[in-house]
This record gives sequence, C-alpha cells and structure tokens, in this order.
Amino acid sequence: DQRYGSDRALDRPLAEGFRRGGKGRPSSAGWRLRFPAADERQADRGQRSERLAPACDGALGNAYLFSSETCAFEVVGAETIREIQPGEMLVLDKDGLREERYAEPERKALCAMEYIYFARPDSDMNGSNLHASRKRMGQVMAQESFVDADVVTGVPDSSISAAIGYAEQTGIPYELGLIKK
Repeated sequence: DQRYGSDRALDRPLAEGFRRGGKGRPSSAGWRLRFPAADERQADRGQRSERLAPACDGALGNAYLFSSETCAFEVVGAETIREIQPGEMLVLDKDGLREERYAEPERKALCAMEYIYFARPDSDMNGSNLHASRKRMGQVMAQESFVDADVVTGVPDSSISAAIGYAEQTGIPYELGLIKK
C-alpha cells in the first residue's frame, strides 16, 4: 500500500527530491524531517557542505529520535546512535530504520557558527564534544593572539568554553563578567 510508504519503489523518487531540494538543484538545507505518510518519517542532511547544520539520530527504548544536537537525547534519557552524514536519508517505517545515500557530499565540513555559537557546549559534533573543542580554540587563540589582561571572561555564554581554554593556556584567571537575567 503506497499510502503508508511500504512500497520501496517510492524511496528513489523521494531521495531524488531530497537531492534536488524540490527545485531542480542540489539541496542546501542543513537537514530536514519529513512525514510523507501516517506511519513513516524521513530525515536527511543536505549534501552541500558550506551551510551544513548537524543532524543525528538516537533511541529511547523502541523509539527512534531525530535532533540537530546530541544533547537533546541526554535530556530525555535517550542514547545517541550516530550523526546523519551529508547526502544521507534515514527512513523510519513499519519495517524499522534504514539508511540510503542519495548524494555524495561535496566536501566534509560543518557550519563554523555551529562550533562557535549556535550549538550547546554539551553536544557532540564530528565525534568531538563542543565544550572540549571550544576550549581548544581558546587555547589556540591564546597562543596566536595573546593579550595581557587582569581576567578572562566569556561573553556571550557560547564563548565561556573558549574563555576557559584561553585562561588555562595563559594563566590569567577566568571570572564571570556578565550574568543573564
């Protein structure tokens, strides 16, 4: 019954639609979640790397979950399965979860703003914890652009991890500078 996605012949046109973004050109979306039938869910991650946002899937008991960040799974007690790769589509239907590659990524990359600003520090991306990655960025910044200061502080909150790394590398004390109300 094609209404419920049980006909696998529908997968190829759907994958082609994902690949082309529905407009005759490759998808530049970070990631998408579609509900083509009452009992089917699809998630894909765009193939063009310059704007890629993270996407991952997880499990909670017998349920599958999709999110842009791994920290969402921890909040509900779920387990992260893996990151969805660029050009990959996951289909969840009555037969379970399967993956299909509909396009090869142009290159492996991730939006720098995800690493620096958007994503929560308790998320993992590309196999690395963001807090640890941002701390390393702060340490490198201290080596490349040292400033003699009395204290180091992170503003906005997403820069706190980098500020801690900078402070650890330079020996300058880290202090809270601003607190959101």
